[in-house]
Amino acid sequence: MTGFLSPEQIESVLRGQKIGRIGCYADGKVLISPLMYAYDGSTIYAHSDEGLKLQMMRKNPNVCFEVEQTASLSNWQTVVVWGTFELLKDDKDISHAKKLLRDQFNFEEHDPTRPSARMFEPTSTAVEMKSFIFRVKIQEKTGKFERTR
Repeated sequence: MTGFLSPEQIESVLRGQKIGRIGCYADGKVLISPLMYAYDGSTIYAHSDEGLKLQMMRKNPNVCFEVEQTASLSNWQTVVVWGTFELLKDDKDISHAKKLLRDQFNFEEHDPTRPSARMFEPTSTAVEMKSFIFRVKIQEKTGKFERTR
């Protein structure tokens, strides 16, 4: 049996997952990329190093975000949201987003023993990458499910 998720079920899936996929479009290309995220009830918050995804979203801020909860091939829920990308620049907004992300992933801000806790710092590679925090302001949500009886 397949069907549509209720608004409450959509909220549960969005709050219950940690990794989704963001879709963006610019210059005749579509990109779908996995993303660690936090959700506050109206907005998706995420972190990314500079790269193609951010370049594309700056050109076209209209994005799609998908997340799923899968128990088996015939028992799953998926949620798709459409919204607008916004790079965070205000210190208050950035602090709020960092707190949500740290809480979602149980990161300690200054725990040097956990590489993932440094997700908000520039990476040290041959080319220094700059990290950014952004949000997707949700405009529309939908969800579907399949369950075996």
